[in-house]
Amino acid sequence: GPWLSLSFFKSIVADAPKKTTASYQPIPASPSGTKAEKKEEGNWFFDKLHGVFWIAVAAFTVYYSDLVDVLLFSPNTKWTFIVLSAMCLSVTMGVGAYLIVTREL
Repeated sequence: GPWLSLSFFKSIVADAPKKTTASYQPIPASPSGTKAEKKEEGNWFFDKLHGVFWIAVAAFTVYYSDLVDVLLFSPNTKWTFIVLSAMCLSVTMGVGAYLIVTREL
């Protein structure tokens, strides 16, 4: 049809807004210094302590709930969903690893 002609596409490009000549100026993440300079020593310690606490709670829960034994040896385990969850977790961890490695600071 007439809408597939080259002149049709040229008219779309001609009607498109023109690029401005102003250049992009990024805003610095921390105008008055880095995060390490702003963070107080006490806050750093309690942040690390908080992280260790939640890791310990997670390890305690997995160990004392027999979660691994139930998942692997229970006859009620639906392996389709276990495999689907493992695949989704793998994709999520892969994307997270990619973003951690390629992200600019």
